[in-house]
Amino acid sequence: MPSPGPTNSNEKGDNSLFVGDLTSHQGAILGYLNTLLPGDPEVADIAQRTSITLWEKRHEFKIVLLP
Repeated sequence: MPSPGPTNSNEKGDNSLFVGDLTSHQGAILGYLNTLLPGDPEVADIAQRTSITLWEKRHEFKIVLLP
């Protein structure tokens, strides 16, 4: 039986996968920003703005589910 192929959940209006991925990567985003801006007290705010921008552009992302 052939695989149904990649699924873009955002096309279906289901944001749960995107939210899960964004949540699971928050630490990595914060860590990356800390390497770019060590000791900057604004890092948490920048990470928050990054999350907001990613959320606003979530329909531009393609989430592919692999078998």
